[in-house]
Amino acid sequence: MITLFKLIFLKEYKYYYPEKKYIFINLVTELFSLLVLMMMSQAFELKTQFLSEYDISYFTFLLIGEECLKIPSLTLMLPTRSFKQLSIEGVLDRHLIGKNILRKTLILSTLSFVMIEFVILAIVLLIAKLFMSLQISFLGIFSILLIQLLFIPIFLGLGFLSLAIFIKLRRGEGFITKASSVLTVLSGAYFPATLFPEFMYGFLNNFSPYNIILNITRSVAGHTSTTINLLKYSSLSIVFTILFVLLGIFSYEKLINEYKRKNTGFNFLL
Repeated sequence: MITLFKLIFLKEYKYYYPEKKYIFINLVTELFSLLVLMMMSQAFELKTQFLSEYDISYFTFLLIGEECLKIPSLTLMLPTRSFKQLSIEGVLDRHLIGKNILRKTLILSTLSFVMIEFVILAIVLLIAKLFMSLQISFLGIFSILLIQLLFIPIFLGLGFLSLAIFIKLRRGEGFITKASSVLTVLSGAYFPATLFPEFMYGFLNNFSPYNIILNITRSVAGHTSTTINLLKYSSLSIVFTILFVLLGIFSYEKLINEYKRKNTGFNFLL
């Protein structure tokens, strides 16, 4: 398993970063985004009474919304993207021969790219802390990174559920991307979700994984998390992990077995 993970990791690394300069370009892009967020925060600093809930600056509020939803969104979208890539490379049928080989490949492929983004996130948070007045302690940064890891199973389950929908409908990758973007905005990434109608805010706050991970992260960053809130969000995350992982894997396996039984192939991907 370790050898397989290493091979897939190197493959994903070479695919997304064929040259070292692409890593540098990615980091420069991230730093540019940080500068934009910092300038926005300075412009709106006087109009942020809502931040008292988290006890953080507007720059910190925006940075968490911008950076800490990237890994969840990628984890949701990558299974479908990797599935299509295997088809384009002409090796999808080969992965369908063995038991669970395709599922393991998709999981390892997703985790490989996510680990790269995880390292980039850590670098971005440290740079923002050291040079851009990010109001998060080093312990807080460690906690945020830990939260990212703990939520990966939830979004991986959602990723396989999205892949199952994609296989069933034979289309929908663009819709998955748009849905992820919409949920990012609705989570309150760039403004407080409390601006939405009360019923909508309550629903999103309790049932959207995007809102849950963002609320936990901002509470930890501002040291405003209470024991009750931590227990609430921890319980929700455990429930969602079990629910989405089981639902995602079950839906995916059912459709894959159906295609293998009918031997219809995946020509619609080409």
